[in-house]
Amino acid sequence: MEVSKIIPDHLKDTLVEVRYSSQIPFELAIGRFFDALDDTYFYSASSFNQPPKFVNSEQRREINFKFEKVCHFASNEIHLECRPNSFIFNASRSRDGKTNYKGWNAYLPKIEDILTTIQGTKVITDYKWLGLRYISEHPDVSLMHACKLDLKLPQLIGGTLFGHNHKYEIKRSDLNILISLSELNENNNIISLIDIDVNKEIETNPELPDLMNMLDHIHNAEKSIYFDILKEEYKAEHEIIYSNGNIES
Repeated sequence: MEVSKIIPDHLKDTLVEVRYSSQIPFELAIGRFFDALDDTYFYSASSFNQPPKFVNSEQRREINFKFEKVCHFASNEIHLECRPNSFIFNASRSRDGKTNYKGWNAYLPKIEDILTTIQGTKVITDYKWLGLRYISEHPDVSLMHACKLDLKLPQLIGGTLFGHNHKYEIKRSDLNILISLSELNENNNIISLIDIDVNKEIETNPELPDLMNMLDHIHNAEKSIYFDILKEEYKAEHEIIYSNGNIES
């Protein structure tokens, strides 16, 4: 029976990137995005490596879009980073700094809602590329305990080992997949990271529902690989939710 979710999910970052083409300068596009998104989204031009200083629509006079090459919009549910020709979503980051990932069935419609709003600005001419990167952090767990390191996945074309870092690449007809498994030691505390990056070039400009179907396909590929990587003994240490809704704890 297919595993749908484990609890806790250990997700540190849930990144989705959508690349697009536009004929409008980015500094003008930012203003349109700001006008289109509702008041639940706060704006910041600071790097996300620093604490963002978000402002709302009533503080518009404080904003100067002229020289910005990256900006952020964040609600209490999702973080959106805007770069020239790229949107990067993260449901594990939010304006209040909390991890608020509520699962794919809540995340995908949120992405679609935002892109529907942004499409109304007439900034996007076509979509070019889709990527999904989920990073899970497993504290006090070694890679050997959590993961199958001798992976035997379909279309696996290579793997490399650097100390406690394992990297694998999978090429499918429509997807490129990179897997990174690493074990860190921070202040004598072991942390294992599982980083799965799935991306796809878009050959024809899809309508938004088709784009969301592509993204759902990418997520299904990531989820399948993730649960294939985890050892059965490690999964058994979690509450397991199966695709039919059954729960095992």
